[in-house]
Amino acid sequence: MSQEGLPEDAGKPNFIAVDRQIECASIATKMYNFYEQTGWSEFLDVAVSSANYFLTNFPERKAEFDRLIDPTGQDASPSVK
Repeated sequence: MSQEGLPEDAGKPNFIAVDRQIECASIATKMYNFYEQTGWSEFLDVAVSSANYFLTNFPERKAEFDRLIDPTGQDASPSVK
C-alpha cells in the first residue's frame, strides 16, 4: 500500500478507501496531464476510468477525491457525469 500505517490497519475499510483515493487521484491527475501535453486520448481514457472506478466504489468520498484532483475547490474530476 502506498500509505504509511500500522500493518494491522491494512485490511480496514477506511484505510483501503483512503489508499485507493490517493492512488486513483494520482493516476487520474498524471494521466490527464499527459493527455493535455500529448493530446493522446488513451491518457484521457485512463484518467476517466481511474476516477470512475473510485467514484463508483466510494461515492461518499467524492469531495475528498475532488480536493486531491483540484485543490482550488472546483469540481475538476475527469469522470463522466
